[in-house]
Amino acid sequence: MIKINKSKKGFTLVEVIIAMVLIMGTVAIFSTVAYSSIKVGNSNKQSLEGSIIAQNYLEVIKSNKESGSIKDFATLESFIKTSDFTLTEGRYFKTHIKDNIKYDVYIRLTITESSEVGELIDIIMEVKPQDGKLIKMGTKLYLVN
Repeated sequence: MIKINKSKKGFTLVEVIIAMVLIMGTVAIFSTVAYSSIKVGNSNKQSLEGSIIAQNYLEVIKSNKESGSIKDFATLESFIKTSDFTLTEGRYFKTHIKDNIKYDVYIRLTITESSEVGELIDIIMEVKPQDGKLIKMGTKLYLVN
């Protein structure tokens, strides 16, 4: 008679398959969370970079106004054009590339008040990262005649 030894230690094939399915499910969940975190992080980075780009352009305009390079609306427009912006659809446009990411930069100028003393101009910067949301930033600039 054949004697069956029931004291063998180890896992059955079903137990191994169940363990593998559980491990793969856990890995799939964590990889989805990691991918989403990376995607959100990149989007936030682009939004932050877009805000920095808009702020830098506004600061350059303000500093040129303070130094006397920008004296009136015409010299403001001229300064923007010499900064490689082109006028399209009532606003100035330029493509800015940073870290291989394309940012569309728009400047909209509006004279909100005008008098014999000077002009109050709204400057609205819009920056659109290639994979991000539109960022709007603005300032007012008073140009004395």
